[in-house]
Formats: sequence, C-alpha cells, structure tokens
Amino acid sequence: MAPDAKERRYKKDPFTKAELTRLLRGMEDWITALNTRQAVAKANGWGEKAPSLSAFVTAALDEPNLLRRPLIQRGSKAIYSRDADEIRRFLG
Repeated sequence: MAPDAKERRYKKDPFTKAELTRLLRGMEDWITALNTRQAVAKANGWGEKAPSLSAFVTAALDEPNLLRRPLIQRGSKAIYSRDADEIRRFLG
C-alpha cells in the first residue's frame, strides 16, 4: 500500500452519500464499481441497463455489496481494479 494510502472497510465504516458520490464521480467510468452479480443489481436489471449515479449511490448506501472491491482513491481520482500493476501505476 502506498505510504499515503488508507484502507477503509466500508461495511464497518460506511460512506456518507456525499463521500460515495465524490468517490464514484472521481472514476473515469463509475459503472465499473457496480457489482452486477449482487441481488439488488439483478432485481433492478442493472446488468443490462446501468442505473443513474444517484440511484446507484442510494442503493449502495443500503447494500454495500453493490460496490466492487477494491476501490482505490488517490486525491479526487478513483479506480476499481484487482490488477496489481494497474493499481501501482494509479498510485504511482
């Protein structure tokens, strides 16, 4: 982890609406953070048609498993990635 990086377990330390909205807006493509395998996403058909950012934020605040992990934030920018090289480049 980068020296200025912090880990946040957002199920134990939930985001506020403003925090989550800022985080997702900092992503080039915020829809990559949506876990389409989660029951709420399936029930809403979000695998076929993406929700609005507002609808996603509201749903993710109630059901944190809608958010894929890890979400990595640096300053005002953020990504979802499991690729170690991509994460290193992003934090670089």
